[in-house]
Amino acid sequence: MATIEPTAEEEAVLCPLRVGHLLKSGESTFPAPFSQAYNKKARDEQKAFDALTATKTDPDTDICANCRIRWIPGWSVSVKIEFLTTKKKKAVRNLVYKCDKCSYKLRHALPAPGTPRVKRAAPPKVKQESKIAKPTSFGSKPPASKFGKAGKAQNKNSLKAMLELKKQQEQQKSSLNLMDFMN
Repeated sequence: MATIEPTAEEEAVLCPLRVGHLLKSGESTFPAPFSQAYNKKARDEQKAFDALTATKTDPDTDICANCRIRWIPGWSVSVKIEFLTTKKKKAVRNLVYKCDKCSYKLRHALPAPGTPRVKRAAPPKVKQESKIAKPTSFGSKPPASKFGKAGKAQNKNSLKAMLELKKQQEQQKSSLNLMDFMN
């Protein structure tokens, strides 16, 4: 019977019993006919998990501060990403290490991704000029200030002029009505 020697890529396989732990190919609990695609996917997931849970060079992050056991992600410690949202601040992401033995939690702040800035275009300003000019009484401008003495005088004069115009128009209408009545 021919034996198949594992390649360097197939050397590490994800253990189905406990996520986050690699086994050597000789210790694999996977049955032989498992596809290479599954093993590749498992290796990619393991690499992503290792990159996420990689601790800094500080030895305090590798050892539980409470019970002093060595933390091995997936075996003696569980790792989660925690999202904290507050009303005044942005969402904060923490990488939370929780010791499986004593339930001690250690939080590492993860850098928050920058929010994309959206440039909003200002709506185009369209100037609409009215073709019909508003009639002004006797070609005078409205007063700049209605509260000054000059403004009050102009208002009184324009009101008097408007009343005179109305009286003249009414007289013309009444005279026309009389002429129509006579005819």
